[in-house]
Amino acid sequence: MRTAVYCATRNLYGDMETAAKSLLKNTPSVERVWFLIEDDEFPRPLPDCIRVKNVSGQTWFKPGGPNYSTGWTWMVLMRAVLPEIFPELDMVLSLDCDTIVEGDVGALWNLPMEDMYFAAVKEPMKSEPGRPYVNYGVSFHNLKKQREDRIPKKAVRLLNGKAYEATEQDVMNELCRGHILLLPGGWNISNWTDGNFLERKIRHYAAEGKSRYRQPLWLMYERMPWEKVRPQVSRK
Repeated sequence: MRTAVYCATRNLYGDMETAAKSLLKNTPSVERVWFLIEDDEFPRPLPDCIRVKNVSGQTWFKPGGPNYSTGWTWMVLMRAVLPEIFPELDMVLSLDCDTIVEGDVGALWNLPMEDMYFAAVKEPMKSEPGRPYVNYGVSFHNLKKQREDRIPKKAVRLLNGKAYEATEQDVMNELCRGHILLLPGGWNISNWTDGNFLERKIRHYAAEGKSRYRQPLWLMYERMPWEKVRPQVSRK
């Protein structure tokens, strides 16, 4: 089953809905979307292709830990343990809540991922020759290989051991170097990523903050009713 995941604290639930609408509208082959949230139920009706999972009781990262209270929501730490959250899945697309999918991203499931932990777009400013650093906000994961090589356990140990500037993004770049498939820039169009945007797939409003709420593309999906996104599914 082609699956995607978003994670957010309550203040970002609306953004998560907007982002998911763009994905489901533009990629019909995505069959399931998971919302990792702080509650047992979402506060508004959702299509039945979206499921929610309450991870507020998670035990990997303790409140007060070195990366729990940072400039990022603590929920992003869940992206370091996706293989354990979804033991039944081999592949998953992970997206930030400030992303808009502009085109069909179904081709991700056809990537040669056998020896790769995940696929993502490079951040040139943080990269060095022979040592690319990637943005984790748009990342396609080989959960099976991460699980086999104990990547989640290693990530938890590092994240509980010391503070990182970009938390799980820094750790996954460190642990997975040499096994990260680089995607063209158009798969994560942002202030920070590679500028090769020949193919526009995903717009990422990274570093733009609240200004995204004034962007026509964002507003279009924010206002779009679920019935126009997946009319063939019922609302829960």
